Amino acid sequence: MAALWLLAAVLVLVPAAQATLFVKTNNATALNVAGSWTNNAVPGAADIAQWDATVSDVNNTTNTLGGSMSWSGIKVVDPIGSVVIVTNASGNVLTLGAGGIDMSAATQNLTIGAGVTLSDYAVQTWSVPTGRTLSLTGPFTRSGGAALTCAAGGTVNMTSGTYSNMIGYLLYNGTDVGAWDISKNISSVGSVIGYAAVSAWNQTALQQFVDMNSSTTATGTTDDINCGTKIWYPRVIHFNAPQPNRNYWAVNAYNGQIALNANQNTVLVTTNVGACNVIFSGVSHAFRWGQSSGTTELCLDQENTAGDFICNGYTSQKNVLVGNIMTKFGQGRAIFNAALWYSGPTRILNGELMLN
Repeated sequence: MAALWLLAAVLVLVPAAQATLFVKTNNATALNVAGSWTNNAVPGAADIAQWDATVSDVNNTTNTLGGSMSWSGIKVVDPIGSVVIVTNASGNVLTLGAGGIDMSAATQNLTIGAGVTLSDYAVQTWSVPTGRTLSLTGPFTRSGGAALTCAAGGTVNMTSGTYSNMIGYLLYNGTDVGAWDISKNISSVGSVIGYAAVSAWNQTALQQFVDMNSSTTATGTTDDINCGTKIWYPRVIHFNAPQPNRNYWAVNAYNGQIALNANQNTVLVTTNVGACNVIFSGVSHAFRWGQSSGTTELCLDQENTAGDFICNGYTSQKNVLVGNIMTKFGQGRAIFNAALWYSGPTRILNGELMLN
């Protein structure tokens, strides 16, 4: 078991390749054929595939993927009918990158029957307006610690989703973690599963889903959550408002444990927290990593840029597994003032990570 120590680091940002717009032609040719696009070439991983009024025959709005492909994103505007992408063979996958799925100006729906994969380390947005539907009827895979944002409004349905499961890498409407509802539509943990409100010194259950948004929270140096000697297995800790009585939220493992036991665990700090830090601490550690026998991921989504996420206790590892991962996303800053003890990678998708 090795500690991750960072004395100094330089982050070099490589400009992304300029995306080229590939417009779908008015034919039913497979999408992996150059003749299917007005560019007379096939879109690649840096390109956006667009369906617009060029597709004027309703018989040409359904297209076969033709083979596994990688695009930056998809844009649907105003074709004559709903866009349907089907697969001609099992295992064909459409990999999407930072361009995501843009239906913000769509007059038609989009259905993707091929497998869909979020590309490695991509932070992408799916924009589906009210009255429109995005349907993913094939297998869905998130790879490489990708992150996804999705706003409320239209319907995003994923056949492969599981009712009442959280989607820990998905920021829903800027204020919550994603979850699948009973119809397998993407919604929020708050509406599908429900949060337990935190109340100072009333942590008898130490629930898996806790919303740090209570008007009865602690004052002064008193902790908002203090585990005492208990073990808490949180799935989501949700910060979506300023601490009403002081300028920071305080979560203290004390002599207990904040145990990362599930396959995916999320700490989300939204922009609604404002100029308020979120501070985790503990006597021996702040997080106990890798409680389960499988891989364990902490999705640290620090959306807030007016305050910091600060961890003042060790992040220690119980089971040494290369799958024990921390994924940092959101534009805000996360500061760790003690060692991170785990054997898997640290993935920084956006924002800033500081190890003191």
